[in-house]
Formats: sequence, C-alpha cells, structure tokens
Amino acid sequence: MSVSSMHSAAPSSNSRFSNEPIPQPESTEMNQTTRDPEKSPSPVPEIIEEQETAEPQPPRPVLPCHNVPGLWFVKLALDNMGTLNCDFQIDQETALKWNIGQTNNEDAVITDFHSVQVPRKRLSLQICSFSKQLVQGVIETLGTDQTPATIASAIFGLEQKWPNQGQLIVKINPDTANTKTWLPNRLGLNNAPVQIEDFVQEGQNVVQFIQLSGMSDNLFALCASERND
Repeated sequence: MSVSSMHSAAPSSNSRFSNEPIPQPESTEMNQTTRDPEKSPSPVPEIIEEQETAEPQPPRPVLPCHNVPGLWFVKLALDNMGTLNCDFQIDQETALKWNIGQTNNEDAVITDFHSVQVPRKRLSLQICSFSKQLVQGVIETLGTDQTPATIASAIFGLEQKWPNQGQLIVKINPDTANTKTWLPNRLGLNNAPVQIEDFVQEGQNVVQFIQLSGMSDNLFALCASERND
C-alpha cells in the first residue's frame, strides 16, 4: 500500500472518535456547614461544695480564781441577824495549777542520776474580816486603774477586825464531803484569818456567814495567795 493510500485511509473528521479533548464534568463540592451537636444537660447535677466558715470562739471568761494574789470575793456583812452566802468558783485550770483536790503534794523530777520529789505549788485561801470604812478608804485612794494583785495586797495589809466572839459561825460547802464549820468560840481570836484551802473543791463553792447579830461595820473577803511553806 502506498503512502497516499494510507493517507486516504485515515479517519475523517466525522469519525465517532474525535481528537478534541473530552470535556471533564465540573467538580461539585458539598458546601456543608459543620455544626457542633447541641450539648445535652448532664444527668448528674453539679456538686458545689460550700465551705463552712468557722465561727470565732468567744473569749474565755476571767474568773476571780484566776487572780493569785487576788480577792475571790468581797461582801459586806448583814446589818441584822441572818445568813450571808458568798459563792465562788474554781475551774479545772486553777484546780490543776494549785493542786486542789489532790492527795499527792509532790511532783517527781527526774535528774541525771535519780528522781527527786519537788513540792507542788500550794494555794493559801484566807477568810478575812475588815472594817468597812478602812477598805473603802483604801479603794478610793488606789483608784480604778489598779491590778487585782495591787488591790488585794493593799487590802490584805490592813489590820483585821472580826466581830466579837460568840456572834458568828462560818461554814464552808455544807452538805458536801468537804464541809467544815467554825463555831463562835473559834472565831475572832486575835483577829486571825480562817484558812479554808483544805476544804475547797473544783467547781462551785460557798461560804456561809451565819450572823447571830448585826455587823454593819464588817466586810468579809476571801484572799488568795501562794503559800510559802
């Protein structure tokens, strides 16, 4: 076959196979908006811990028994015959500090070689009787800015004045195991005070002054100090 015949045999432009590029379909993209699914409420409720605010503690009350030296009570005697009750309290702190209600009066102190018995601190509690006018004069002289120890020292330094013998009975803590009674013939001797530290107890205490006559110029006081013996 000649070249011309080969050329004539070439496919015409009307052939079903065209030399033009086959058109490509346009690319279509899905324009979708991405949305977060709605957050469903949690089936478990949120727990919020409430912090409790600690309430401030009230200040510790100051009792007369905390004052050593000091006056644990001061009372005017009755103008007429009768019974005068004088209450005072001893808290646990004071009882432990001054060995109140304890049978052992010594502490064991361990040294390098052996144990030594050291006496514990002891309290002196004295019921005193003074002239009302003398005590009032001392208080007016001292003023109101003095410490309990200063006031107690000034009053305790006064000369005591007890009622005449036979006119007064003193009783401490009646109806308890620590009760003690001082009869009229034992009071007023040499104007000596009455020692009561061996008959007091932790908690509430009471001293009864059973007056067999009026004592308008007398004042009773309970004076506390550290024992020196």
